[in-house]
Amino acid sequence: MIGGLLGARSFHVLYENYEYYSQYPMDVFKLWQGGFVFYGGFIGALLATILFLRIRRESFWVWADFMAPVLAFGYALGRIGCFLNGCCFGRECTLPWAIEFSYTGLPTGLRHPTQLYATLWELGVVVVLLLLEWRRNVKPLDNHSDIKADNPKTATTRTGQLFLLWLFLHSIGRLIMEHFRDDFRGENYLELSISSWMSIFIIISVIAISYFRFFQKK
Repeated sequence: MIGGLLGARSFHVLYENYEYYSQYPMDVFKLWQGGFVFYGGFIGALLATILFLRIRRESFWVWADFMAPVLAFGYALGRIGCFLNGCCFGRECTLPWAIEFSYTGLPTGLRHPTQLYATLWELGVVVVLLLLEWRRNVKPLDNHSDIKADNPKTATTRTGQLFLLWLFLHSIGRLIMEHFRDDFRGENYLELSISSWMSIFIIISVIAISYFRFFQKK
């Protein structure tokens, strides 16, 4: 939790509103005013988890797979909170499901409910992960074997698949959401936000890790 909090706040301060916080540094500690970035929190929590599991000499990939559906569901709930708060709003549109936020300080007009786009996408990811986890745990490896997929001798070659799949699908969903967003999220680079670039980086990294971990012949 501490790693996630520090990471989420640091990304907001450094990438989204550095000019403001450089003038009012004490406001960095006013957490109740909001200002957190999911990817920053994820990176902070990830590093803290890796360190913790190395100290305990436990498998990161096993725990990562276990937590993948939880992370997806937690993110979906978090975006509902964004929707209720009015942050992370989308561009103006005239679609039947467009929504106008009436919170003080927010721009008027009907807008894409990008928060709900992210929620629906991530809930779909939850379903996919749970189905794959169920298949891996109960389906025999083939029709002529009674060895289950959770057998330690066979599961070790597949640990990490659920977590990497979540990262891949989440990043795609985030790119879609970022395309429709209209709130200020720091400076864009080549017309893409920092979160979009991080999503692209994660997608490429997941493909590379999956290749070397699961597909490269030894």
